[in-house]
Amino acid sequence: MRALVFSDCFGWIHEAPGDCGVVLCGAQGFEQFCAHAGWRKLAADIAAQGFPVLRFDYHGAGDSLGTDEDPDRLATWQANVADAVATLRRETGITRVVLVGLRLGALLAMDYAAKTGDVDGLVLLAPVPTGRSYTREISAFARMADSKPAEAGEIEMMGFRLTAETIAALKDFRPAAVARPLARRLLILTQGPRGTILDEAQQAGAEITEEAFPGYTEFLAEPSGPIPEGAFQRVVTWLGTCETGTVAKSGATVPPSTFATATFAEEPILFGPDGSLFGMLCQPASGPCAEVMLLVNAGNNPHIGWARSNVRIARDLAARGIASFRIDVAGIGDSPAQAGRPAQIPFSAANVGDVEAALDVLQARGLTQITIAGSCSGAHLALQSVRRDPRVGAVVLINLFSYIWLESNDLRALTRAAGRSTAAYASRFKSRETWLRLLRGDLDLRQLSRTFAARIRHAVAVRLAPLNPKSHVRQIRSWFDDLAARQIGVLFVFSEGDNSLDMFNSNLGEKRLRRNPRARTAMLHGADHHLTDRKSQDRLADLLVGMTASNDRN
Repeated sequence: MRALVFSDCFGWIHEAPGDCGVVLCGAQGFEQFCAHAGWRKLAADIAAQGFPVLRFDYHGAGDSLGTDEDPDRLATWQANVADAVATLRRETGITRVVLVGLRLGALLAMDYAAKTGDVDGLVLLAPVPTGRSYTREISAFARMADSKPAEAGEIEMMGFRLTAETIAALKDFRPAAVARPLARRLLILTQGPRGTILDEAQQAGAEITEEAFPGYTEFLAEPSGPIPEGAFQRVVTWLGTCETGTVAKSGATVPPSTFATATFAEEPILFGPDGSLFGMLCQPASGPCAEVMLLVNAGNNPHIGWARSNVRIARDLAARGIASFRIDVAGIGDSPAQAGRPAQIPFSAANVGDVEAALDVLQARGLTQITIAGSCSGAHLALQSVRRDPRVGAVVLINLFSYIWLESNDLRALTRAAGRSTAAYASRFKSRETWLRLLRGDLDLRQLSRTFAARIRHAVAVRLAPLNPKSHVRQIRSWFDDLAARQIGVLFVFSEGDNSLDMFNSNLGEKRLRRNPRARTAMLHGADHHLTDRKSQDRLADLLVGMTASNDRN
C-alpha cells in the first residue's frame, strides 16, 4: 500500500492490477476509530483479489487536515467521496468503481451513486436509513456511554463531536430519490431498516442481495473489538463475482503524501525490518529541530489516539517547535499483524522491538533529543523501552497501571481491575445515589469484590516485598533507581481518581521517585482514564512541552 494526500484528506491506495476499483467510505467518529484496523485488513483482502482499493480519512478526521468542529462537515464529506473516486480513477486507470460504505459512510456512498449514476456496485455495511436516524442513534449511544456534549445542542461520543450545525445538516440528509438503479448490483449487510431509497433502487431494477451482518455490534463497540471476519469475507466473495480485467499502469505523476501547513508538516513513514510498520512524523513548519516526542499506542487504539488526541497534540507540539512521531506497533491501526506475535497485542514484549525501529527512524532524521510517551498499556511499553534503549532521554507515563506484564496474565481481567482508585471508590460509597444503585442491582457486586480482593493481595505483596528477593515491587523500584542513575527524565501523569495513582503509591511512591532530580508527577483534574476531554489533552500537551524542554541530556 502507498500513502497519498488529496483534497486535504489522507489516504492509502492498496494497489492491484484490476480495471474495477473499490473506494472504502468509512464510518464517522468513534465508530470509525473502532473500525480502523478491520478497515485496513478489509482493504488488503479486497486488493488481494485484484481490485485496487482507496481508503481514506474524511476531512477533519484521522490523519487528514481540519477538525470535527469545522463548518460544512456534511458537504465536505460528500465532496471527499467524490474526490476519492476521481483520485482512484486517476491513479490506477480503473474504468469501473464499487463503493463500500460503513454506517454513515454507506449513506454517503448511496448519495454519490444517486447523484452521479457512476457506480458499478455498492456494498452497504450496517447502513443508516437517513441522517436524522443516525443523529438519534449517536445521541442515544452517547447518553449510554455517559458522554457529555461540549456545548448545548452538540453530541459528543467518546470525544468525537458533532456540532449543532452538523447535526442540523444531517437531520435533513437522505440520498436523492432515483429513477435508475443506484448501481448494477448491491450487497447489504444490515442490522436494521435499510431505508426507502433502497426500495426505490430495487424498483428501478437494481440486483440487491441483503443479508445479516454478524459481529457488527462487537466490531464497533471498542477499538479492541473483534474484526467481523465472516462478514468481511462475504464482501470479498461478493466482489469476486464481478467481472474484471487488467489495466496498464498509468504514467501519472505520483501524488504527494505529505501535508504542509503554516505550523506543521507531516510525513507518513513505513519502517521496520520489512517496512510494514507505520508512523506519522509531524515536524514544525519553521524547520528542523532536535526535540521529538515518540507517541506509542494505548491499548488497541490506532496512532491517531483516543478522541484523535495524538493528532491534536502532535500538531500543537509542532506549532511550539517540537517534532513528534505517532506510531502503530504491529497488529494495531495501519501496521498489520505479524506471524508469531502474541494475541494480547498491547502488552507484547515484541512491541519494544517496534519502538526500537521507530527510534532508528528518528535517529536517521537527526531527531536525537527523544522523549517517549504512552498511556495505560502504552505507558507500560514506554517504560520497558526507556529501560532498554539509551537513545531515549525522558519518558512520560500516563495512567500507568501495569508495570510488569506476564504472558499468563488475562488482559480482560486487568482491564476490569484498572478502573477508579480505591479512594475514588470510597468517596462514591458515601453517596446516596451509589447505595440506591446497589439496592436496585445496578452495580456488579461480584466484580467489585474481585477488584478489591486483587487490590488487597497487591497491598500484602507490597508489604512483604522487603522479605522477598523475587518481589515484583523490588524489581520495579530497581528499574527507577537505574533511570535515576542514568539521569533519565520521568513524568508520571495521573487522571484524577484513576487507579494508576494507587499503583504508583504502592509500587514506587513520591519519596522514592524524588531520588531522581529529573522525575516528577502531575495530576489532571477532571480527566478520565482516556483523557477524552479536550482541556485535559491541552493540559497534557503543556506537560509534554515541559518534558522536551528539560530533556537536554543528548
